Amino acid sequence: LENNRLHFFAVTTVNLSDGEQTNVTTVSAMPRPDTQGPAISNLCFKGQSLTNGLVLVQPGTITASANDRSGVSRLEFRINGELLTRDTGAGGQYACFWNVAQTPGDGPYALTVTALDTLDNSTAITVMPVVVLAVPPSPVITAPANGLVVNSPWLNVTGTADCYAASVMLYNNGSTAGPPVSVGGSGEFRMPVTLAEGTNRLSAVAVNRAGNGPTSAVVMAILDRSVPSTPSRVEATSRAGGVIRLDWWQGSGEQIRGYNIYRSSTPFSTTNDAVKINSSLIGSAPYEDLPSTDGKYYYRVTSVNIAGTESYLSAEVFADSDRVAPRVTSIEYQTDGNFRSNRYASGTIILTVNVSEKLEAVPFFSITRNNAPPITVDLTRQSDTIYRGSFAIVSGMQSGTAYALFSGRDPAGNRGTEVDAGGMIVFDTEGPRVTGLQVMPAAPIQNNSSVPATVTAVIVFDENDVPVSAPSLAYSLTLSQTTRTQVALTHLTETSWGGSFVLPAQAGLTNEILQFHFVGVDDLGNTGTSISAQSGF
Repeated sequence: LENNRLHFFAVTTVNLSDGEQTNVTTVSAMPRPDTQGPAISNLCFKGQSLTNGLVLVQPGTITASANDRSGVSRLEFRINGELLTRDTGAGGQYACFWNVAQTPGDGPYALTVTALDTLDNSTAITVMPVVVLAVPPSPVITAPANGLVVNSPWLNVTGTADCYAASVMLYNNGSTAGPPVSVGGSGEFRMPVTLAEGTNRLSAVAVNRAGNGPTSAVVMAILDRSVPSTPSRVEATSRAGGVIRLDWWQGSGEQIRGYNIYRSSTPFSTTNDAVKINSSLIGSAPYEDLPSTDGKYYYRVTSVNIAGTESYLSAEVFADSDRVAPRVTSIEYQTDGNFRSNRYASGTIILTVNVSEKLEAVPFFSITRNNAPPITVDLTRQSDTIYRGSFAIVSGMQSGTAYALFSGRDPAGNRGTEVDAGGMIVFDTEGPRVTGLQVMPAAPIQNNSSVPATVTAVIVFDENDVPVSAPSLAYSLTLSQTTRTQVALTHLTETSWGGSFVLPAQAGLTNEILQFHFVGVDDLGNTGTSISAQSGF
């Protein structure tokens, strides 16, 4: 529509059949142009109403509200006529940051805010605040930590200050430590300083156009270039499992942060020729090291003071890493009695125990058997790896397999119990035993005094318990003939002998028992008389 011209308007209705009533009543209207700028309100500085004479002491944000029926395009903020910011705003709110620290000086400033709508209609308001810039607050030194002790005179001091400060000045013991340094966008600053020997009192001051702000809290840094004393009385001792224990002594009166230990498989005199085995400082002695492989290792220790200065290397010590337990390589047996292979009859057994390495003490040694008390053997050292002792096998001692039991420690403390060879012997103090007795005719035996009965007897032995020569077999009767009568025997098989005899005519006239008696000797000279089978018929 054209502004400033009268326009007529009418409304008709149309039914569902497209019939229209054309008789109308008109109305008239004349559009007029928008010539008014937006309305500005709520002009503030850092949330405080911005009016003439308002004193501004530090940078802050100017905010304002604006509205217009045609819509607000933007707000322009000017200081003494110079554009500071254009802001298109959001939700009718507009803002502009004014860093009053960058103004040329204190005094009144003309702040003009111009609001423009979408038709470029504008509204402007001007206020006259007064800038009286305050000095910046005290900065904070964040590094070094208070009381830090260092051994180098060069130190970087860092901290935070008012981000609108022009610069920061650093002081050491009350004197400037260098030229001022700039402040980063987030308020950070950094400055290298050269420390004096002893205590350095570091402080900082932020500076702007108004002058120097208050001094920060003092941070002390101590320069200590002294070399700590070298650890003394260093000792290296082998321990079980390949561990090497290190001990040392540090004199009193020094502030020691910790210790370093250097190791090598060969003698060394500088740290370049060895490996530092600790990843962080060791607090105190002792320290246990476990090298990856067994062998001889050399060690030196240094101390590190709280300034981080390392002492000279200590005296060199060495020890063996040994994680291999000792073992018996062989046991040799000698006897004054009879023996065959690994079987021993009654007699004194002298044994020689050979071990794989030197032991710290005489080892424990015993002979153990099932269901029998152990026999402790007192060993005597013959050399670093040879020990001797003795024990007795006596008649009547339980026969069977016996085992050697060993326990010894090497100088490193490793305990060993293994026996490679000679760990088993057999006690044999019993003679042969009849395990089977066959008699014909079978019991009860019928004897005729006119024609006495002939009896055949066969004795049988286990194949590992056969008499070394022909055994003796005799019989007796419980009533008619109590004396023993020998039976002539014939070797039937490898494990049996047999013979026949005629019963006396009077045998069995009254019921009685035919009893057999046996005597045999094995290959070790043990005599046996036992019949484990039925021996009376």
